[in-house]
Amino acid sequence: MNWINKKGAAPKSVELSVLAMDKTGSMAQADFPPSRLASAQDAAVAFIRRKRILDGRDRTAVVAFDTDAVLASAFGRHPHEAQGDVQRLSASGGTNVTAGLRKSLELLLAEAKRTPGATLRCVLLTDGEHNTGTEPLADGVVEAMRRAGVIVDTVAIGHGEALLKEIAKRTGGTFVRCGDFRSLLQQYERLAAKKAATR
Repeated sequence: MNWINKKGAAPKSVELSVLAMDKTGSMAQADFPPSRLASAQDAAVAFIRRKRILDGRDRTAVVAFDTDAVLASAFGRHPHEAQGDVQRLSASGGTNVTAGLRKSLELLLAEAKRTPGATLRCVLLTDGEHNTGTEPLADGVVEAMRRAGVIVDTVAIGHGEALLKEIAKRTGGTFVRCGDFRSLLQQYERLAAKKAATR
């Protein structure tokens, strides 16, 4: 299918997005009923669904991180499949933001080889301060993402605002703080809209 806007203009580039989701032990807290993790899972699925509506060419993957990072849902999964993928996650461990960003960058660069000219994005959500491993700014992963043209939007549902604001600033992204599930869901649906590439 050829995706064009209502005025017949040329479509914007394909977007490849990775949702980097904190699944540390504190994400089991119930201030975002039924839990922070469950709210993050629902927001991730809402993002993927919205992307599919806006432009079916766009593809999204989900990375989950605690002390390490893993691929939770691969690029191109149907929203129903992605929902099943992320709902298998459970909260445990410390907070290694660097691991989440490194895994996201790895996946984006690999997928970009199959989609020349794509806009690369990462949406990083965490509820706490980085406390495991080398800090992201010192590690160099944020600079590597900036050089690769990855736009990193950051979402806080707890502490860690200073780091998240700096990551977004350095990569041309935006920072938001969400105080409840409704605002989190709204922000993820808003973030699903297209962004201009930084490369």
